[in-house]
Amino acid sequence: MTDINNFFPRIIVMRIIYIVLVVFTIIGCTDLEQTDTQVSDLQGFPDVELFGGTISFTKEGLQQFQISAPHISRFDRTNLMLFEDGVTADLYDKLGEHTAVLTSEAAEVFEKAQRLLARGNVIVRSDSGIVVYADTLYYTPDDKLVRSDGFVIMVSPDDSVSGWGFIASPDMGDWEIKNTSGSTWREIITDEE
Repeated sequence: MTDINNFFPRIIVMRIIYIVLVVFTIIGCTDLEQTDTQVSDLQGFPDVELFGGTISFTKEGLQQFQISAPHISRFDRTNLMLFEDGVTADLYDKLGEHTAVLTSEAAEVFEKAQRLLARGNVIVRSDSGIVVYADTLYYTPDDKLVRSDGFVIMVSPDDSVSGWGFIASPDMGDWEIKNTSGSTWREIITDEE
């Protein structure tokens, strides 16, 4: 009889423990005070999302650049726009004339400064026929320069040059590459001729 008397209190204690665990689990998984704004702030969700769009950036009525992507996210707190899933950007010179098309996997635009950072298989095709390949590339409309600190390959009808430290005008007419290597197909004129 002593075994049965010990068995029933054990069942009752186990049931109470089970009920307490279930109640704490339900209470622990529920947060009735949390709102969408709090989730957005904690997770860094964008304030605005566009699926397929084109955005133009102008200054004093002149086109600076126009950028489009399948997915665009805007973060109000940081004035940052993210362009993802394949980016195409048209670049313009100081007169607002089209000079080049940039493509990349993704890009960031810092809205106030209107700086463009393209990353991932960046290709710039100038209207003059010069093509630049890079992993990352910056475009700053204020000084109208395209820059890259990383490795760059530039191909033109006359040259194929690679190196680090690239700076160029958007039309690729004026350019500089530090630590260069490459080849040229230009005729070299010497003083002896």
